[in-house]
Amino acid sequence: MKKEELFELIGEVDEEKVAAAGMAVTEKKQSRPAWLKWGTAAACLCLAALVWFAAPMLQNKPGAGEVQPGGIPETGTVRPENPSEITQPAERNRLVVNEVDKKMTSDMDVQITHEQDLSASRREAFLKEFEAAIGVRYDDFTAKISDAFVQRSFYSVNVPADASGTEYIPHDYVFEYQTRTEGAVRIAVCSAEAPLRDSFLVCENPKESEISGVSVVIYGYQETFMVEFTHETVNYEIETRNITLEELEELLVGLVG
Repeated sequence: MKKEELFELIGEVDEEKVAAAGMAVTEKKQSRPAWLKWGTAAACLCLAALVWFAAPMLQNKPGAGEVQPGGIPETGTVRPENPSEITQPAERNRLVVNEVDKKMTSDMDVQITHEQDLSASRREAFLKEFEAAIGVRYDDFTAKISDAFVQRSFYSVNVPADASGTEYIPHDYVFEYQTRTEGAVRIAVCSAEAPLRDSFLVCENPKESEISGVSVVIYGYQETFMVEFTHETVNYEIETRNITLEELEELLVGLVG
């Protein structure tokens, strides 16, 4: 239906009123209430603020292997710059105590030289002999021992230099310690071969333990531990009395660490 025919049906309409009505409609579409304009602006500001706060969080969102602030890292992982360098923590020391039912003793032809019995000049020479034989300074060696062990004595075990038995030379160097709970520790070291012993433990096919990557053999007899191992070309033999397995582990970790 044409516009003219519509006007004929509804009657005459004042053109000025129609024009005015048309303008009124136009103006209504173009203008909005003031509260609507300011409300839209406020919503835009809130959205911008939300984006401003959320953007850093989205950029720093933790991925695989990362730790959120205050969180607990996944056990056994380290996140270096190069993912191929991820390492695992050292495994816990593996201790196996070989139970011994029988202990044998023997006599040895030895002489003992106690460091505390020497003069100042002879003591200095004695410590230099220890360093030459073992390859480590006396102070550096004793620094490996935990403060839980208090040193009581230091001496050398000397054996005959030849068949005549007229001259003796150091074979072992021995450190004796005591714990605050009256436990006792004897550490014998020798670079040439295994330290001398006046007792033997009977144990078939003993199993090895591992301390910081070093293989050791631990024997248990009544309230005694006996330990044998070689570390950095030095042979060790340790005998303890009345100490716990945890104390023994602490001692061994210090010596091989």
